[in-house]
Amino acid sequence: MVAENILGPLLAWLATAAIHGTTLCLVAWALASALARVLDERAVLAAVRERLWKFALFGGIATATFASAGATGWRVQVGLPAPPPPPTRPVENVQFIGFDEPGIARPPRAAAPAPTKIPWIEIAAGFWILGVGVGAARFARDRRELARRLRSREPIETGPAFERLAELCRRSHSTLRVRLSRAPCLTAPITRGILRPEICIPPRAERDLMPDELEAMLAHELAHAQRRDPLLLALCRAVEIVFFFQPLARFARVQLLDEAEILCDARAAQWTGDPASLASCLAEVATWIVAGGREASALPMAARGTRLELRVRSLLEDREPASKRRRSWLAVPATLTLAAAPLAMPAVSMEAVAPSRTPMSSPAPAPERALEPAPAASFADGAEELTSTLEELEVQFASIASEPALADASTELRERLSKIGDRLQTLRAMRAELDTLIAEDASAESQQQP
Repeated sequence: MVAENILGPLLAWLATAAIHGTTLCLVAWALASALARVLDERAVLAAVRERLWKFALFGGIATATFASAGATGWRVQVGLPAPPPPPTRPVENVQFIGFDEPGIARPPRAAAPAPTKIPWIEIAAGFWILGVGVGAARFARDRRELARRLRSREPIETGPAFERLAELCRRSHSTLRVRLSRAPCLTAPITRGILRPEICIPPRAERDLMPDELEAMLAHELAHAQRRDPLLLALCRAVEIVFFFQPLARFARVQLLDEAEILCDARAAQWTGDPASLASCLAEVATWIVAGGREASALPMAARGTRLELRVRSLLEDREPASKRRRSWLAVPATLTLAAAPLAMPAVSMEAVAPSRTPMSSPAPAPERALEPAPAASFADGAEELTSTLEELEVQFASIASEPALADASTELRERLSKIGDRLQTLRAMRAELDTLIAEDASAESQQQP
């Protein structure tokens, strides 16, 4: 009952979301590759591709929910085995009263063995719970490692870095109260905090970077805080954990965060007005994280998979005239194409289906056997057995009829007893006829013998 009512719809929704998400990721990848050939400005391309990857990663959940509710799409039904019928109770030994020999009982009827049912729904649900547990444990491990690295951080409330961050907040018209801290165990700057954003920088950022490079780095991290990228990363990891069986979830997350890095670079270059300083800062920070750090897997700002070379080139390339970059309208058909893709994708449904039954054919009649005359001895033996049984019944009937309490019995009971007496008289008459037939049969056999 639990499998059909809870686990069945849950697994059907998960399968639908996996199909929709995988299809959307493939369509988004194809559209992103096509747009890279026609859109010249890298920031515009990144903005369009970011929307595509967001819809591919999160839109599959929404479209799968609507499709499972029957709003759109067509269905692929997966039949669940019907619950087995309740087991039949074996018939106990019953002693039949009548003309059977005493002590003879009908053998018990063996119950039909129940068919073996493989609980594949429970197995699939257990596999999903195990996968989610493993993914959540890995995410918790990364967060604990990052918390360990940030344990010794100290707030920055004065100095050049604090003043430059305040100036950047004024330029960007930001209303966020972004905290700034210094973490000795970090190898690269990160932005953390969903409700209370915080920029954590390593001590060498204030020591080794030029003032313009430090300002560019803080501008990049402030752009992450304004865009709420820590929340975006947490949602991406949640989707990747829940839908770990979706083969393209991790690929879509990496692509989405790469586009977020490009957009943050564009914002930072706009605020500082010096793209070369940001490019130089990226190259310098890259030398700090060559060995990598645990925080790189927890936050996108220090991710090792970022396409650093492409980011630096997009910052240093010469700007082309506006007449050659007026193709941003292509984002509209690309987005509509991706949004229409779920209409052609199915929804998986799991319902209990009774096993198919073939029409029952009437059993072929058993071939009639010619009745062979039984020997006279068997008739005589049966007659003697019938006589002894009849005499025993007559004795029992006479004993019951002679009971003094029978006079006070109900009329119904006396009538039933009278009917039993009538049946005994009928049996006596039948017994007499049987003796006559046996005698005639014996005389006929004696006359036929030579």
